[in-house]
Amino acid sequence: MSVEQLLDKAISPELIQREQGRVKERHIPRSPVHIIANVYISEAQETIQEVSKQLDEAHKEIASQKDFLDSLNPNQRRTVRINCAGLMMGVSLHAIEDVLVERKFSDSNLVAEYNMAVAGTYLDIATYNEGGMGQITQGQWRNMLGYIKKDPTFGILFTEGFKALPINIQNILQITGVLPIIREDLLPIYRDQTTALIANSLKE
Repeated sequence: MSVEQLLDKAISPELIQREQGRVKERHIPRSPVHIIANVYISEAQETIQEVSKQLDEAHKEIASQKDFLDSLNPNQRRTVRINCAGLMMGVSLHAIEDVLVERKFSDSNLVAEYNMAVAGTYLDIATYNEGGMGQITQGQWRNMLGYIKKDPTFGILFTEGFKALPINIQNILQITGVLPIIREDLLPIYRDQTTALIANSLKE
């Protein structure tokens, strides 16, 4: 499955159960937001790796991310763009959850999760500033919480609450160019999927 397919139909119970099982193995309780973010990350990773494999099998000479994107046909390019957006949305959601729980943000954790997902593909490895662990002020934390009370899926933090995010999360989303895709293509479906899982978790 790919992120495009996640947008066309409901996330299967099997995918949800798979990600819930992975979380349980780590013995760390995680929210419905975290579970759905995991689904987007894993499906994006699988799809981007598959496209990279197709180019390998076609014996394309690729030395950079630009070569990779230039080698794709229009349909493949759209697939990679949407799946990159799904990947960045997923790792950003994990980072947001960490900020809310720990009241600090780590550039290195977000970048490491992204790099782990794109390992073995032709996408560039991201970098971060050393010492990128930053405390979140009480005011920043309360501002984020205020938005999340309006939208417990965290989706609002990619739209009207975007400026409430730690500046480095804002920068990463803007520099990678995925924010318009997240807002226009992913968020409406993601919110419905996460709202449904939140509702189910409240029944348990």
